[in-house]
Amino acid sequence: MSIKILQEISSLVTDFTKNNRYLEIKSSEAGGMKYLKLIEGLGKKAWKDDEEAIQDIYGKPLGDKTFDMLKSRAKDRLVNMIFQLDTEKKFKSSYDKAYYSACKNLLAGTILLLQNKHLSGSEHLKLSLSECKKYYFTDISIINLRLLRYLSSFSGSVKNFEKYNNELQANVKVLEAELLAEELNQLIILEVVTSMANKDELATITRKYYNQLQETVNEYDTYTTRINMYRVGLRYFESADNFKAAIALAEECENYLKSNPHLIQKVRLGEMNLHKLNGCLHLRDYENGSKYAAECMVLFNSGTLNWLIFLEYYFLLSLHTRNYEKAAEIYNQVINHPSYTSYPGQNQEKWKIFESFLSYALPVNSKFHKKFNVFRFINEVPLFTKDKAGYNLSIIVAQTIILINLGDYEKLLDKAESLKLYASRYIRKDKNPRSYYFIKMLLVMIHYDFDPKKTAQISLKFFAKLKESHLGEQSELETLEVIPYDLLWPEILEKLELNRIKKLEEQNS
Repeated sequence: MSIKILQEISSLVTDFTKNNRYLEIKSSEAGGMKYLKLIEGLGKKAWKDDEEAIQDIYGKPLGDKTFDMLKSRAKDRLVNMIFQLDTEKKFKSSYDKAYYSACKNLLAGTILLLQNKHLSGSEHLKLSLSECKKYYFTDISIINLRLLRYLSSFSGSVKNFEKYNNELQANVKVLEAELLAEELNQLIILEVVTSMANKDELATITRKYYNQLQETVNEYDTYTTRINMYRVGLRYFESADNFKAAIALAEECENYLKSNPHLIQKVRLGEMNLHKLNGCLHLRDYENGSKYAAECMVLFNSGTLNWLIFLEYYFLLSLHTRNYEKAAEIYNQVINHPSYTSYPGQNQEKWKIFESFLSYALPVNSKFHKKFNVFRFINEVPLFTKDKAGYNLSIIVAQTIILINLGDYEKLLDKAESLKLYASRYIRKDKNPRSYYFIKMLLVMIHYDFDPKKTAQISLKFFAKLKESHLGEQSELETLEVIPYDLLWPEILEKLELNRIKKLEEQNS
């Protein structure tokens, strides 16, 4: 077991500012001081790996066996602490508290049965089963019912045996429905993550699964079947570019949760508001999007990855609707947060790219421009050799529009080859139509020496096709338009014309 795994467990059970109960280790215990140092270090995340921990605790390299024994003792104590958690502090929703309680009662009942404490054991199993029924914990219900059926057979109670047996058979059927619902949702996730299906294919698959899950919910209406039905339905409407329907379905899910308050988890409400915000992003509905963003601000803990994703959507919505000052406010909120430096590199790179588009969009007299180094971004920001996340296209587009703004066509010509190469390798008309046609338009501009009239005339057919296509998945930077191409292109043509006039005036002066 690695240090990182132990740190995860430690972070759950430890809060060094409030509770040091499990640090009460006698110095006389074998290896007590080293054990104490390990426990303290885990809570403080003092080490990156085992080697660092060994050097700090022992002061010298040593064989794996000694340190493994120390880690094993620490793991056992930390895991034991999980069952002493203060549920009021650790679990915010009644749903999470109930799940913890149901598992705890099941475990207690099982242990008591193993020790032949049948009366107290069955009592704990019944308590667990009662919570399972209320909160739709079908899988745990089945374990409880199996044990209770077993006990009733030994006690000779035919009535109880039939009762638990019938409940067990019914729950098995419910579990099959829930497993199917989960499987269909996870298959859709797999399609999205692996990019196995294009947008039209994804819409076809998700529509089929959504219809199937609606039938499942009609027969087995549980929390699990419903949530997965909503998730697949949202994927369907989003892949079909029906964002009004997606927002309506997300609201339906919210109403279901609010009508069953014991099932509410902040993360589920946050998930639905994120879908609504995504819908507003595609619809360019800033007014409603701002309302959903305000709800997300309450539902997501500041500094978490979910909080970062929500602010990414809000930032893009602000740019897409030309609320540039709000976009700058969101940008500063993210990069000035204490957690920013601890985010994965991919997330930080994304916000660096966002910064470049924000610099382009804001007025020249904005305070933001003083901080952004335009020339460094153009000359020093490298293209990624393995562009799995599609960062290169966003970098190339950002550099292109900034150079057009500066009127530096010579440097733009130097970067034309990178644009052609990227397009030939990564952009496909069937999967990324908007990016495909936008690149075509940029290449037309370069081919006709930045002549605004010829560029507008020749690229008109590509621009028409671009507008017929809808924005791609915002989660994929490869198809993400930080500023939508259909908004960007008229600005580019306008700037080309201004640059042309400026050049003529300079020649005539």
